Amino acid sequence: MDLIGFFYGFGVLNGVALAIILLYSTAGNRSANAFMAALVACIALRFLNNWLVRAGFFMEHPQWGLASVPLDFAWGPLLYLYAWSISGRPVGPGQFLHFVPSLLML
Repeated sequence: MDLIGFFYGFGVLNGVALAIILLYSTAGNRSANAFMAALVACIALRFLNNWLVRAGFFMEHPQWGLASVPLDFAWGPLLYLYAWSISGRPVGPGQFLHFVPSLLML
């Protein structure tokens, strides 16, 4: 494994650990923590995708090549919902319409 692959793997492990810590944290705004945990998990999955590209996984399994693309379109809505909930406003069902592009890509 090369140095860049090591950093991708390290980023995946850190992202998963941080997402778990945010999900199970009882302090602070729990809904904001959940949105930030989802955002960190999406970024960790992007690192995992990059790591799998470098490892040649998609050459053997091309059907999984575009599986993480909808997650890239979820970064913006997750950051928006995090900022919305951290400001103390309630998150309603209409706020989740921002995920429509991500669902369309799926």
